[in-house]
Amino acid sequence: MIKSKLSLVGNYKFEGIINGRVVSVKNYRNLILDGMYDSILQFLNYSEEGSPPAADLLDIQYFAFGSDDTAAVITDAALGTEVFRKLFTLKSTSGLILSTVCQLAASEANFNIKEVGIYAGGSAAADSGVLLSRVIVDITKNSNIVYNVYYTLTLSEV
Repeated sequence: MIKSKLSLVGNYKFEGIINGRVVSVKNYRNLILDGMYDSILQFLNYSEEGSPPAADLLDIQYFAFGSDDTAAVITDAALGTEVFRKLFTLKSTSGLILSTVCQLAASEANFNIKEVGIYAGGSAAADSGVLLSRVIVDITKNSNIVYNVYYTLTLSEV
């Protein structure tokens, strides 16, 4: 019998930019949440006799930023206190790596960011969609700095 274990590893990278120069880079490993695993299993369990899962069930649409630094747990379905959300700027895959980017302009999300999550589906309304990952961060965002926020999800065999 061949045994194989798969692993999903998510990482957020905050790249701070002032006057076109990168001035800070912070990396955070995230917690993959039940929402992502449930969504994957719904697709794997789809049959011709069942109802197809919604097309946006795993389609990353929004980055959400909040002010709650309560530790992430696998059952989280929303950020603790969502303050700002924005559509992704860029999304691509290469091999077994999904990459998404969200750029926070100087005028956006100007508060002490303590939590970040990505949502599949949903809308511009807070807490809408399926929360796929959440991480606790410590980012001071103000109008003097632009942030590129990168999220990568890597599928690997362990």
